[in-house]
Amino acid sequence: RNVLIGIVDTGIDLTHPDFRDPQGKTRIAQLFDYTTETQCSSAEIDANECAETDTVGHGTEVAGIAAGNGSATGNGEPAYRYVGMAPEARLLIAKGDWTTANLLQAITDLENAATSLGEPLVINLSVATEIGPHDGTDNIDRALDNASGPGRILVVAAGNYADDATHASATVPAGGTVVTDASVPVDTDLTLI
Repeated sequence: RNVLIGIVDTGIDLTHPDFRDPQGKTRIAQLFDYTTETQCSSAEIDANECAETDTVGHGTEVAGIAAGNGSATGNGEPAYRYVGMAPEARLLIAKGDWTTANLLQAITDLENAATSLGEPLVINLSVATEIGPHDGTDNIDRALDNASGPGRILVVAAGNYADDATHASATVPAGGTVVTDASVPVDTDLTLI
């Protein structure tokens, strides 16, 4: 409680009971939908004036893990059997296409909303990329570092690529060359080296 959880993902199911308080009011303080260029306040959500839908479901799942109150536990399990990490936190939701510019805009908008609400913020970014260096020197990595600090924490997924064999590495001596093999599946439409 007394913290905002920002979810940058595919949206959220606004009707899901896990994101309601005991009085039935939404726990979503604000929603930014960059796919439709709309914003919804908690009052608009409670009045059913927000047309947001999570057609993928991933954003709703991530929000449930982070802040679901467990009231909608089903499949024969009693209510409150499965509860998220911060079940009394309010939520800020950002839905977009997740280009670098869109991610940075979402972070800025969520942080500005948290500032206006006067609450600390933890932002979950369940997005990852195999593009660029993995040493913290990429521009997006630096931007994420700059966005975090007192009262602002960013949690970023490490990716789901562990068993995909998508990396190769070698040490190239000054003025030298290295030969390495790569296997690209037939149906691959893009390969970045």
